Amino acid sequence: MNLNQQLLFLCEQFLSFEEAVKDFAHKKAEAQFSNGSVSIGSTEHTTFAIHNHISLYEGPVRVRYMQAIQLYSMFERYAISLSHEISSKYKLKEISTKTQDFPEIKKYYTNVCNINFKKWDTLNSLRIVRNLIAHSDGYLGHSKNTTSLRKLSETEKNITILSNDRLVFNGKFFKQSLGAVFEFFDLVFEKLGDQDYMLTFDYKLINEFVTFDTAITV
Repeated sequence: MNLNQQLLFLCEQFLSFEEAVKDFAHKKAEAQFSNGSVSIGSTEHTTFAIHNHISLYEGPVRVRYMQAIQLYSMFERYAISLSHEISSKYKLKEISTKTQDFPEIKKYYTNVCNINFKKWDTLNSLRIVRNLIAHSDGYLGHSKNTTSLRKLSETEKNITILSNDRLVFNGKFFKQSLGAVFEFFDLVFEKLGDQDYMLTFDYKLINEFVTFDTAITV
């Protein structure tokens, strides 16, 4: 599966998930005004409370966390690998091999490739959020960058910090991040002038994974 396929798959994931969240929230709102009632001390009440906690809070938060990590990982991986192709094709300076982090990626594509990409701030916000999720499970109390994270939540309307110091973001934040990644690689592919990034399917990899995934283990 190449970059185009993975981005399209992420789009499908995102759309399906957001529809599911909206649908469940709508059904819950309808249920609140139904004639049914549940005793506070009953097992049914406990089950209902846990179900709501997972379906309306923990579930959406964690799925969006996974999507953010997946999206940024794809951006970083392909930004670095494609930089080598560009440098080889145009005999340009290679991206720094020591760090290959976000500042180096931005520096390479802006100064070496002269790519006029205007949404670096959007990708940097995604990077900051991704790092908090990966290293602190989204909680500011376990992060060394609390000040910058609070500042980000104040300037980015689609991000907020809950009362338990957990950073969360809505579907609009992921959508704008996904759009920025698409726009970035459109410019990169234009620079490469290469059409080898169309959809292809590798059945060898599919068979390898299915064989492993369905194997009976003791």
